Amino acid sequence: LNEIASERIASRTPKLDVNMTVEERKKLRENKKLAEQLLGSDKKARMKAVYELIDYKPIWLTESGELTPFSKTLFDQMENDITLDRNSTVYQKKEEILKKEFEIAKLYQEYMGHVLYGAIDWKTFLNKLHHHPESLLIEAIHDDSLGSAFEKAVPKFPMYEKLLTGLEKYKKIAANGGWEPLPSFKALKPGAYSDVVPLLRKRLAKEGFYDPAACPKVTDEKKYDKCLVEAVKKFQRLHGLEDEGYIGKLTQKALNESAEQKVARIKLNLDRLKWLKRGGDRYHIVVNIPAFTLYMFDGQDLIQKMRVITGRKGHETPIFYGRVRTIVLNPYEKHLFVKDVRALSHGCVRLHRPFDLLETFSQIEPKIDYERSEEILKENKKTPFRLSKTIPVDIIYLTSWVNNDGEVEFRNDIYGYDELQMGTANR
Repeated sequence: LNEIASERIASRTPKLDVNMTVEERKKLRENKKLAEQLLGSDKKARMKAVYELIDYKPIWLTESGELTPFSKTLFDQMENDITLDRNSTVYQKKEEILKKEFEIAKLYQEYMGHVLYGAIDWKTFLNKLHHHPESLLIEAIHDDSLGSAFEKAVPKFPMYEKLLTGLEKYKKIAANGGWEPLPSFKALKPGAYSDVVPLLRKRLAKEGFYDPAACPKVTDEKKYDKCLVEAVKKFQRLHGLEDEGYIGKLTQKALNESAEQKVARIKLNLDRLKWLKRGGDRYHIVVNIPAFTLYMFDGQDLIQKMRVITGRKGHETPIFYGRVRTIVLNPYEKHLFVKDVRALSHGCVRLHRPFDLLETFSQIEPKIDYERSEEILKENKKTPFRLSKTIPVDIIYLTSWVNNDGEVEFRNDIYGYDELQMGTANR
């Protein structure tokens, strides 16, 4: 079948045997050409190549018209996928589909596209595609298991698994009616009185920030009391706002984002995580631009976290994948890191505590001398260290994620990418 290689988009072809017949050589060339077609941009041509590679043997239906295990796996996977909108075209096709081989093939193609790419129209946004459902299907046929294809397609990043739990939480809230938007009101200080306070309690209780049973009995419904202030502070902290309890325009704007809008935002960010490069590296660095934060993972474990400064609007930090090959000791101004919104550079990413990251690297990189590095930093000399083994780094754009305490966090869409990508979503 010209098996798909590790990246799932490159063909492997056996060496040409001098004893091959003319017909065998011709067949080999044809198979190689078909495997190359799996890289193309035409969905119909890619699926046609799949069937030609397997000599048009049925995948989804038996000769008697019954569903094969592949079809049952596909339908079960779709039914249990909480990221798939039940009103989407893909899901509706599942409900309406006739028992036709090519119709189910198209359904697989579209749903596996959802699993791999999500709903963002990345061709419009990035003009670049990396993986195709068809090459995974060839692998699945070879392995005699469609489940193995879905296992390979679903991201294994800790951020993705955690955000799925966040999606489940907010879908339940939305299904139960969500919360009513708050009316416009003047800025509210802790201890103040306002007609909006009772509505604020209900609003925060709906999202799980305020628990009446854990607070003293309310003696004055209109007083912005201490227990409610603490709930607002937690809300502000998980939305990247100053957690002082003072409710100004930014907090009011965050409070009036509906449960349905938050579900859409979480789905969008799950789709973004689907586009991170899959790899088997032990260590992995992630910089999330809207969070102004760097994370370093050892497998599934978070081993380093620190503030960063990213590019301001007009000098946006690019979203990309790369590998850390060299560490340069070169400190810079520290006073900017105390700000909550740190889109302040001309596009580069500046670390708040570069020496802390260096210390982490020194524990995994034999070339880095920790004590000597301290001396270099004091001398303020620009000194490079070449790593013996490169480490992957992803600069990503997530406006929603789940932290280590299991809490869903949201951030402001500083570059306007949420609006842009939701406007081009293939839902």
